[in-house]
Amino acid sequence: MIYELPYVVTSYRVREWCKLPYINHPHGCPNYGNRDICPPDSPLFEDIVKPPYYLIVIRYDLKSHIERMKNKHPNWSERQLRCCLYWQNTAKKMLKSKINRFVKSLDFNYIILDGINSPSPEATGVNLFTTANLVGIKLKTYPKDYVYKMAIIGKRK
Repeated sequence: MIYELPYVVTSYRVREWCKLPYINHPHGCPNYGNRDICPPDSPLFEDIVKPPYYLIVIRYDLKSHIERMKNKHPNWSERQLRCCLYWQNTAKKMLKSKINRFVKSLDFNYIILDGINSPSPEATGVNLFTTANLVGIKLKTYPKDYVYKMAIIGKRK
């Protein structure tokens, strides 16, 4: 799915989400402060992007992935079955492919915020929960059925 956005919702508190603890990472993402595409070193959205803005979205079927893994590894825990190490690269490839097809149609100098080879939208201060809601996509903190991967493309400042 590709959406032209009327605007992008930013909040610099989003950049702090990277410091939230999660399993085996009591201080949050180990990349925080260690990569130039990660906060606090990543640039701010309004410093690098101007309209038009496009939201590029893929929806990965997490529920089917879990079922496949359950059949392959019947003794795995729910946490192992859902582990992003086993599905995230596929989802990233899907997003990258959609991005590559889309940018061929652009006739301006663009910037891609995808978290793959450039900062993620969140690293620049974009709140993807509220931005995705502008186009009717309701993101969940702990999705059970589908996972969305998103990128924002805009004109380079």
